[in-house]
Amino acid sequence: MEKKDIALDEFFRELEERERSLLLVESNSVEIEVESYKPEDSIDLSFKTPSEKDTYKIPQKSIDKSTDPSLEISLQRAMLEKEREELDRLQKDIENHRKRIEQERIETMGNLMIDLARRLLPLVDNLERAIESGKRNPVLRSVECKSFLDGIILVSQQLYEILAEMGVEPIPALGMPFDPSLHEAVDVEKNSSVPQNIIVAELLRGYRLGDKIVRHSLVKVAVNDSHKNH
Repeated sequence: MEKKDIALDEFFRELEERERSLLLVESNSVEIEVESYKPEDSIDLSFKTPSEKDTYKIPQKSIDKSTDPSLEISLQRAMLEKEREELDRLQKDIENHRKRIEQERIETMGNLMIDLARRLLPLVDNLERAIESGKRNPVLRSVECKSFLDGIILVSQQLYEILAEMGVEPIPALGMPFDPSLHEAVDVEKNSSVPQNIIVAELLRGYRLGDKIVRHSLVKVAVNDSHKNH
């Protein structure tokens, strides 16, 4: 009876030891599982070399050519050159306009001078006739008439001076070859001693202002028979 009790006691001790061993193993297994468990939402702190696909490429800002200093300088130079050309063109236009205005002013003044001279010439002609008549008339040689004639001569000289200041000058005629651009032939004279078309008399003095004719000279031209027969 005692042997059976001893056997039972040993059996129970052995059973308890196995249970403890089993609990120890289970405990270790739980610890391992807890340590090895990684929830899905856990943060992976391990370093991974990023792949080319995962690499984030920083976008490079495209170079704006307008901000390129050398290009900006070139554009500024081109603009300055264009403005310079425009300024030169405007200056030429202004200069041409000024010349045109000056030319028109000169022509206008010349036309006014010619018109004034044409108004004065009849007075000059009448004074010349009065002077020539006074010189030829013996009655007008008295002291009183001589003083009057001297006054007429003085007025005539003053008119000639005014015409000269205006640029109006007489056209050479007597003894000169006839020139239809300067002279107007109103009479001819047969004279074999004088070359053909030579002016032998000035009937009315002509005047000009520069290259413009104020009045043509009225002249008598020589005509000789020898030239006609030849």
